[in-house]
Amino acid sequence: MMDLATLANLGEAIGGVAVVVSLVYLSFQIRTNTKTVRASNYIDLVGNANEFNSAVIDPATAAIWVSGLSDYEGLNAEDQARFGGVISLLFNAAQRAHHLHETDLLGDEMWESLAHTVDVLLENEGARQWWEANQHWFPIGFRAFANRKLASRIVNAAE
Repeated sequence: MMDLATLANLGEAIGGVAVVVSLVYLSFQIRTNTKTVRASNYIDLVGNANEFNSAVIDPATAAIWVSGLSDYEGLNAEDQARFGGVISLLFNAAQRAHHLHETDLLGDEMWESLAHTVDVLLENEGARQWWEANQHWFPIGFRAFANRKLASRIVNAAE
C-alpha cells in the first residue's frame, strides 16, 4: 500500500505531465489559428485588389485614373474626388498590409507585393501629389513607411 507522500508525489508527476501536454496542445492551436488568420488576411487583401480592378474597368473612371496619375492637381474637384476614391483602395490595402505585417499577421510575400505597389504608385507625379495632400488620413507608421519610399525615390532620381 502506498503512503500519503508517495500518492502526493504521483499526483504531482501526473499534474506536471498534464501541464506539458496542455502546453503542447495550446502551441499547436495557436499555430493553426495564426495560419488561419494569415489566410483570411490574404483573401481580404486580394479582395481589395479586385475592388480596385472593378473600379477602373469603367471607361470614365479609367480615364480619370490615367489623368490623375499624371497630374492630380490638374484635375477638377469632382475628378480629384473620384481619383482619390480609386487610389485610396490601393493605399488603404497597403496600409492594412503594413499593419498586419508589423503584427506578424501577414507573411512577407504578400507584404512585399503591397509594399511594391506603394513604390510603383509613387513613381507617378499625380500619385505623389495625392499622397502629399492626403497622407494625414493614414496612421503615422504607414506614413513614415510611404514617406521613406518617397524619399528614396527622390534620392534615386537625383543620382
